[in-house]
Amino acid sequence: MGAFMSLLAFTLIPTISLLVLSILILILCVYSFILGDFIVKHGIEFKSSKDVTDYIFIEYITAPTDAVIVSSFLGMAAAAVAIVAYTQLKRQGMDMDYNMPRRRFWVGFVIMGALANIGSALAALALHSTSNRNSDAYPGCSVESTETTQSKNSILWCTREKALCDIIQDKIDKMMDDKTNKWAAPQACRVIQATKWMQLLLVLCSLVMIGLFGVQAWKRKKTRYDRVGVLGKSTPYKGTTPYVQSMVSLPMARDL
Repeated sequence: MGAFMSLLAFTLIPTISLLVLSILILILCVYSFILGDFIVKHGIEFKSSKDVTDYIFIEYITAPTDAVIVSSFLGMAAAAVAIVAYTQLKRQGMDMDYNMPRRRFWVGFVIMGALANIGSALAALALHSTSNRNSDAYPGCSVESTETTQSKNSILWCTREKALCDIIQDKIDKMMDDKTNKWAAPQACRVIQATKWMQLLLVLCSLVMIGLFGVQAWKRKKTRYDRVGVLGKSTPYKGTTPYVQSMVSLPMARDL
């Protein structure tokens, strides 16, 4: 009984950690959006040579950050399901045979939610690595350019991480009349990279949660009849012949 209940109680550690991490990632994503979309200027003007002025406008590829938001919401949902499952599985009477479908439902529901969170977190990491496109002038981005004798205009399609961590910071010293990007871009870059690598923590919490719920279900199954004995089996209603027969079969009845 002690080992089984201890394992069930320990499930709260990865569950609460998953919930807190998911909320934190969502908050950081909103903060990075405020910095990257509203404070950092997407248009960059700088002198590439004495007579030529370059104008760059950056558009974001949003799939990686969208995937991070999805994984954080799925993490919160998986944590909420696990908390409800914990409260249900610790109730008295859950060891009885007629509650077997409920036990399986809650353990299975937790595992499915955690697996969904693992899949979304890994997808977010993969999209950060595979969404970059390549060009000769701006590696990791796709470029549309028009040139004249006095200017070169370029539209860059990059992930937020690539734009804020590489493109803008690479041009910071050459920017003309734009001091905002010099503090906001590096900060937004650090936040985006933090949310990316925090996906691994979501995966870890989900795996631990799956392991603890699975092991407690196995321990519960192995020791259930030691705790409840034959009373844990389904018995007919009072007043029926099968009920009388089942009560006679009890050890205390046979000793009378």
